[in-house]
Amino acid sequence: FELMAGEEKDQGNIEGAIKILEEGIEKFKGTRNERTLKSAIAQLQLIGKPAPEIKAEVWHNSEALKLEDLKGKAVVIDFWAPWCNPCRAVIPNLIKKYNELKDEGLVVIGFTKLYGRYSDDKEQLGPVEPDKEKEKIKEFVERFKITYPVAIADTGDAFKAYGVAGIPMIVLIDKEGNVKDFKVGS
Repeated sequence: FELMAGEEKDQGNIEGAIKILEEGIEKFKGTRNERTLKSAIAQLQLIGKPAPEIKAEVWHNSEALKLEDLKGKAVVIDFWAPWCNPCRAVIPNLIKKYNELKDEGLVVIGFTKLYGRYSDDKEQLGPVEPDKEKEKIKEFVERFKITYPVAIADTGDAFKAYGVAGIPMIVLIDKEGNVKDFKVGS
Protein backbone atom coordinates (compact mmCIF):
# COMPACT_ATOMS: atom_id res chain seq x y z
CA PHE A 1 0.00 0.00 0.00
CA GLU A 2 2.77 2.43 0.88
CA LEU A 3 4.58 1.76 -2.40
CA MET A 4 1.43 2.32 -4.47
CA ALA A 5 0.62 5.45 -2.45
CA GLY A 6 4.16 6.68 -2.99
CA GLU A 7 3.75 6.36 -6.74
CA GLU A 8 0.52 8.38 -6.59
CA LYS A 9 2.23 11.03 -4.44
CA ASP A 10 5.14 11.26 -6.87
CA GLN A 11 2.64 11.92 -9.65
CA GLY A 12 1.10 14.73 -7.60
CA ASN A 13 -2.03 12.81 -6.69
CA ILE A 14 -2.07 13.27 -2.91
CA GLU A 15 -5.79 12.45 -2.62
CA GLY A 16 -5.30 9.21 -4.55
CA ALA A 17 -2.37 8.28 -2.33
CA ILE A 18 -4.45 8.89 0.79
CA LYS A 19 -7.29 6.76 -0.61
CA ILE A 20 -4.86 3.85 -1.18
CA LEU A 21 -3.54 4.16 2.37
CA GLU A 22 -7.08 4.25 3.77
CA GLU A 23 -7.78 0.96 1.98
CA GLY A 24 -4.67 -0.47 3.62
CA ILE A 25 -5.84 0.69 7.04
CA GLU A 26 -9.11 -1.21 6.58
CA LYS A 27 -7.20 -4.34 5.67
CA PHE A 28 -4.70 -4.09 8.54
CA LYS A 29 -6.97 -2.88 11.37
CA GLY A 30 -5.51 -3.55 14.81
CA THR A 31 -1.98 -4.24 13.55
CA ARG A 32 1.28 -2.27 13.59
CA ASN A 33 0.77 -1.72 9.85
CA GLU A 34 -2.35 0.29 10.64
CA ARG A 35 -0.28 2.75 12.71
CA THR A 36 2.32 3.07 9.96
CA LEU A 37 -0.33 3.72 7.32
CA LYS A 38 -2.03 6.33 9.51
CA SER A 39 1.32 8.08 9.92
CA ALA A 40 1.80 8.06 6.16
CA ILE A 41 -1.59 9.74 5.75
CA ALA A 42 -0.66 12.38 8.35
CA GLN A 43 2.51 13.08 6.37
CA LEU A 44 0.69 13.35 3.05
CA GLN A 45 -1.84 15.74 4.58
CA LEU A 46 1.03 18.12 5.45
CA ILE A 47 2.40 18.38 1.91
CA GLY A 48 1.90 21.87 0.55
CA LYS A 49 0.84 23.21 3.96
CA PRO A 50 2.83 25.31 6.44
CA ALA A 51 5.34 23.21 8.33
CA PRO A 52 4.34 22.65 11.97
CA GLU A 53 6.62 24.50 14.35
CA ILE A 54 9.21 22.46 16.19
CA LYS A 55 10.09 23.16 19.81
CA ALA A 56 13.04 21.79 21.73
CA GLU A 57 14.46 22.43 25.16
CA VAL A 58 18.11 21.97 24.08
CA TRP A 59 19.89 23.14 20.92
CA HIS A 60 23.46 22.38 19.86
CA ASN A 61 25.37 24.34 17.19
CA SER A 62 22.67 27.02 17.17
CA GLU A 63 20.36 29.22 19.16
CA ALA A 64 16.78 27.91 19.29
CA LEU A 65 15.33 28.08 15.78
CA LYS A 66 11.77 28.76 14.70
CA LEU A 67 10.62 27.61 11.28
CA GLU A 68 8.66 30.84 10.87
CA ASP A 69 11.96 32.75 11.03
CA LEU A 70 13.56 30.50 8.39
CA LYS A 71 11.25 31.48 5.52
CA GLY A 72 13.35 32.28 2.49
CA LYS A 73 15.60 29.30 3.19
CA ALA A 74 15.24 25.64 2.26
CA VAL A 75 14.97 23.56 5.44
CA VAL A 76 15.67 19.88 6.02
CA ILE A 77 14.54 18.36 9.31
CA ASP A 78 16.08 15.00 10.12
CA PHE A 79 14.12 13.15 12.80
CA TRP A 80 16.67 10.78 14.30
CA ALA A 81 18.06 9.08 17.43
CA PRO A 82 21.60 8.02 18.40
CA TRP A 83 20.53 4.37 18.86
CA CYS A 84 19.24 4.17 15.26
CA ASN A 85 21.79 2.59 12.86
CA PRO A 86 20.14 3.99 9.69
CA CYS A 87 20.02 7.43 11.34
CA ARG A 88 23.76 7.33 11.95
CA ALA A 89 24.31 6.30 8.31
CA VAL A 90 22.50 9.45 7.08
CA ILE A 91 24.41 11.92 9.26
CA PRO A 92 27.64 12.14 7.17
CA ASN A 93 25.63 13.00 4.03
CA LEU A 94 23.64 15.65 5.90
CA ILE A 95 26.85 17.18 7.25
CA LYS A 96 28.36 17.25 3.75
CA LYS A 97 25.30 18.85 2.12
CA TYR A 98 24.86 21.34 4.95
CA ASN A 99 28.50 22.43 4.77
CA GLU A 100 28.30 22.72 0.95
CA LEU A 101 25.01 24.64 0.80
CA LYS A 102 24.53 26.55 4.07
CA ASP A 103 25.89 29.75 2.53
CA GLU A 104 23.27 29.41 -0.22
CA GLY A 105 20.44 29.21 2.32
CA LEU A 106 20.15 25.54 3.27
CA VAL A 107 19.27 24.86 6.90
CA VAL A 108 19.54 21.32 8.26
CA ILE A 109 18.09 20.54 11.68
CA GLY A 110 18.75 17.24 13.39
CA PHE A 111 15.73 16.72 15.64
CA THR A 112 15.59 14.08 18.34
CA LYS A 113 13.71 13.53 21.57
CA LEU A 114 14.34 11.99 24.95
CA TYR A 115 13.62 8.27 25.03
CA GLY A 116 14.54 7.61 28.66
CA ARG A 117 17.39 5.35 27.61
CA TYR A 118 20.65 5.81 25.74
CA SER A 119 22.66 3.76 23.31
CA ASP A 120 24.67 4.47 20.20
CA ASP A 121 27.38 2.82 18.12
CA LYS A 122 29.81 2.78 21.07
CA GLU A 123 27.79 2.21 24.25
CA GLN A 124 24.51 0.80 25.49
CA LEU A 125 23.55 2.41 28.79
CA GLY A 126 19.90 1.42 28.95
CA PRO A 127 17.63 3.61 31.10
CA VAL A 128 19.10 7.03 31.97
CA GLU A 129 17.89 10.24 33.56
CA PRO A 130 17.00 13.12 31.17
CA ASP A 131 20.11 15.16 32.02
CA LYS A 132 22.37 12.17 31.37
CA GLU A 133 20.63 11.45 28.06
CA LYS A 134 21.08 15.08 26.96
CA GLU A 135 24.75 14.94 27.97
CA LYS A 136 25.29 11.73 25.97
CA ILE A 137 23.54 13.21 22.90
CA LYS A 138 25.83 16.26 23.12
CA GLU A 139 28.86 13.93 23.22
CA PHE A 140 27.43 12.07 20.22
CA VAL A 141 27.03 15.35 18.26
CA GLU A 142 30.63 16.28 19.02
CA ARG A 143 32.02 12.82 18.22
CA PHE A 144 30.19 12.68 14.88
CA LYS A 145 31.36 16.25 14.15
CA ILE A 146 27.81 17.36 13.36
CA THR A 147 27.97 20.99 12.25
CA TYR A 148 24.28 21.68 11.63
CA PRO A 149 21.82 22.60 14.41
CA VAL A 150 20.69 19.68 16.57
CA ALA A 151 17.57 19.96 18.72
CA ILE A 152 16.60 17.74 21.64
CA ALA A 153 12.98 17.82 22.75
CA ASP A 154 11.77 16.53 26.10
CA THR A 155 8.62 15.20 24.43
CA GLY A 156 7.61 13.70 21.11
CA ASP A 157 5.18 16.49 20.17
CA ALA A 158 7.01 17.38 16.95
CA PHE A 159 7.28 13.69 16.04
CA LYS A 160 3.47 13.47 16.34
CA ALA A 161 2.89 16.70 14.42
CA TYR A 162 4.91 15.32 11.49
CA GLY A 163 3.47 11.80 11.65
CA VAL A 164 6.83 10.21 12.42
CA ALA A 165 6.39 6.43 12.70
CA GLY A 166 9.93 5.44 11.71
CA ILE A 167 13.33 7.08 11.75
CA PRO A 168 15.30 8.46 10.17
CA MET A 169 12.66 10.61 8.58
CA ILE A 170 13.69 13.56 6.47
CA VAL A 171 11.24 16.43 5.97
CA LEU A 172 11.84 18.94 3.18
CA ILE A 173 10.44 22.44 3.72
CA ASP A 174 10.45 24.95 0.88
CA LYS A 175 11.45 28.61 1.05
CA GLU A 176 7.83 29.62 1.68
CA GLY A 177 7.79 27.48 4.84
CA ASN A 178 5.58 24.73 3.40
CA VAL A 179 6.20 21.00 3.66
CA LYS A 180 7.45 19.84 0.28
CA ASP A 181 8.12 16.13 0.85
CA PHE A 182 9.06 13.35 3.26
CA LYS A 183 11.51 10.47 3.11
CA VAL A 184 11.44 7.70 5.69
CA GLY A 185 14.53 5.52 5.98
CA SER A 186 18.14 5.94 5.03
